Amino acid sequence: MSAAFLIFICAVYLPGTLFDKNHWFPLVYFWLNLASVLNMFSLHHPTYFLGVASPFNHWFYFPAAFVLKSTLPFSLLTLRVIVDGLRKKEIPAWLWLPALFFFACILPVQNLGVRYLLPIYPFLILMAAFLLEKLWQKKAAGKILVIGLLLWHAASVLASTPNMISYYNDWVSWNKKIYYLGDSNVDMGQDIKRLAETARQRGWKNIKLAQFGGAVEPTLYGMNWSRWTQKDLSAPQPGTVYAVNVLLFQLGPVFAPSLTPIARGWATVIPATGRVGDTWIYFEIPGEAAKDRSPSIESVKIF
Repeated sequence: MSAAFLIFICAVYLPGTLFDKNHWFPLVYFWLNLASVLNMFSLHHPTYFLGVASPFNHWFYFPAAFVLKSTLPFSLLTLRVIVDGLRKKEIPAWLWLPALFFFACILPVQNLGVRYLLPIYPFLILMAAFLLEKLWQKKAAGKILVIGLLLWHAASVLASTPNMISYYNDWVSWNKKIYYLGDSNVDMGQDIKRLAETARQRGWKNIKLAQFGGAVEPTLYGMNWSRWTQKDLSAPQPGTVYAVNVLLFQLGPVFAPSLTPIARGWATVIPATGRVGDTWIYFEIPGEAAKDRSPSIESVKIF
């Protein structure tokens, strides 16, 4: 098995070595990348959970993230299988024990998103399917319950279209999404294009952008914008549209102190004119725009 693993790694990395001027042995690249991943564990990336950004991890982060980011039927089914397994109710151990063991192992891991739970989802899906089969074998009431749970599951997901990345279960309203979880649980830049389309549709001219996160900014989609200025921090200026990425309120000040005045300023008090998806809010301030000679600030931080 070890020999097969090494041969496989060499085959994966071999094409890259052919085009590399150093022509290193393939396993050298594997080791460099492995070392890079291991170094991530010592970075102590700030985390966001329940309205607080801090360097500390929470033992209940991943269980909470799973429930918040999964449909209620799926959460209830998987939880029931684990409970029945612990009570020794003829539930195969291979079905529920890996999921429980995984959760126990991941509790101390840095709280960087529900994506860390992806390896366990095949087991969770099997657990839900196992219980649905048991219910289906019962009388008509069991079949009705199965159909109802599956319809609820599908309707819950489809109702959030096209905001699939920022999906939360039915208990969580839009304005509470940025309170519970942050980072990739809410935003991966999926609404940038829709923001530019909204600007065209509404005829925005003087746009001030405040953004934290994402891979691109709206210029890629043809939206002209400018940074905030010192004058904008004191109050919204007439004839200006302010578009603010909601992640800025979460981890923005931690990574970019220049964003703190925006994240703690009037944008948190004044009701927004509207929103784009689950990740952008905007403020349309009526009036005629005046020349602003105050210095600009670093209101945009993009990865």
